[in-house]
Amino acid sequence: MSRVTKPEQKKTNANTSELKKLLANPTQEISTAKPPPPSVAPPPDVVYTFTGSTAGAGSGEFHVYKHARHKEAERLKYINEAAQKDTERDEFLKRREEQQQKDAEKTNKNRARRQKRKQANTKKPTKTSDEPKAETLKDSEESTPAPEPEVKADVVAVANTQSKVDAKTQPTAMEAKTEPEPAPEKKIIDADAAF
Repeated sequence: MSRVTKPEQKKTNANTSELKKLLANPTQEISTAKPPPPSVAPPPDVVYTFTGSTAGAGSGEFHVYKHARHKEAERLKYINEAAQKDTERDEFLKRREEQQQKDAEKTNKNRARRQKRKQANTKKPTKTSDEPKAETLKDSEESTPAPEPEVKADVVAVANTQSKVDAKTQPTAMEAKTEPEPAPEKKIIDADAAF
């Protein structure tokens, strides 16, 4: 006699069930919110009198006091840690702001230096005197001038016409801004195809 077994059921864990839920409705937004910070318990009621932990009537009151004291210590510890985190964050933000300010000052200084050099190079006058100095004559005699590559006139003409054609075909800045961009196509993901 053969034994009839039930068909094997798929073993699913929490991840696959979550994935199936997400793939069932791909247009649904996924919540990525952080959990709220733990709340601080209110200060406990003041325990004015308590009895010792000896056997007898009312001996449990000491343990109630001990528990209240422990809760208060935990609450104060949490408050101190939160205050310390705040001060550390403030110090970090202050140091980061100072460093960014120093970096910006250094960048501005270097930018000004580059601009100054650039302006000095563009304003340099070229020498137009008829009599070159003796030093330049010696240098020119020692070094022979390199022959310049020949540029054919029709190659230059073709390059000029291509640049004119490109300028005509490209839209102006105003035309480019007025044309609306086409909406991107939405793709539907098949949940069964993913498995």
